[in-house]
Amino acid sequence: GGVVVVQTEDELSAIGMAAGAALTGARSATATSGPGFSLMVEGLGWAGMNEVPVVITLYQRGSPSTGMPTRTEQGDLHFAIYGGHGEFPRIVLASGDVEECFYDAAQAFNYAERYQMPVIHLLDKALASMSTTLPPFDLEKITIERGVLFEPHAGGNGHYERFAFTDTGISPRALLGQPGGTHWMTGAEHTPDGHVTEDPVIRERMMEKRFRKLELAAQEIPEEEKLKLYGDPHAKFTIVSWGSTKGALLEALERLQADGVAARFIQVRLLWPFPALELSRHLENAAPLVVVENNFSGQFAELLRGQTGYEADHRVVKYNGRPMSGQELHAALLEIARGTAARKVVLRYAV
Repeated sequence: GGVVVVQTEDELSAIGMAAGAALTGARSATATSGPGFSLMVEGLGWAGMNEVPVVITLYQRGSPSTGMPTRTEQGDLHFAIYGGHGEFPRIVLASGDVEECFYDAAQAFNYAERYQMPVIHLLDKALASMSTTLPPFDLEKITIERGVLFEPHAGGNGHYERFAFTDTGISPRALLGQPGGTHWMTGAEHTPDGHVTEDPVIRERMMEKRFRKLELAAQEIPEEEKLKLYGDPHAKFTIVSWGSTKGALLEALERLQADGVAARFIQVRLLWPFPALELSRHLENAAPLVVVENNFSGQFAELLRGQTGYEADHRVVKYNGRPMSGQELHAALLEIARGTAARKVVLRYAV
């Protein structure tokens, strides 16, 4: 029941060892940057197929390939959500500051064990390398949720189905070596007790079972864990962003307020399953709608449009490897407020 953190030079081995530790009942995690995450994808799919509660911390850096290994970026959003062979559910959450990193790391384990699926905790190089002074963390805020575990007496006639079909998609999870919990595990599609199958009916039911868990997560996770709202809640000028842009945006909001510009900032913390319903309610009167992120194309803006139909009026992006500053964001947002900005605004401050 302890916590296992796996670190190795071989990323595929890392995800394999982390999954193995999770199967024994440990709360298990590994961490990597973008190139290492790409090497973990096969193991990530195995964990998704076998409903293994494993956590991967992905700190994004300048890319593609080796890119700018000591610089920051938010370029792995689509990769974190969609990376893999075929389709399997995963939860993706992003922290905005160091304090959130701490509490989100604990929450990531809860999500993983509650919904029995991989969880990707998105950071970036700016957050991973940051030094800051904080008050002591409040451990009373930390809860531990182990999810639905197999109990030997529930085995009835002794036949245990690790992947039993249930209304929620969540099956009681037996730990390796647990009496009465014998089952098979494979990278292939399987029957409820784990045997390999290509039966079309079982395949359909298993796919639907796994994705029911993601639907359940979307329903159960409260809005306050999905979104945070800052600034004037009634302002039409709406900025949406995620991750480490938070600090710069909070400073920019203060500067805009001093200029007499009412604005609000919505920080999206749960990126998958995407909080489309909750976010849409906040965007009904947004004018203009501005999306801010540290990548070239505006990956979150694309995700927002695909999941909600809302098109950003302006995309504010930065991709030179440096984090955003409140000063440069303030200048860009002020231009947008005055109606003099282009649809795509590139921040180029390099220090």
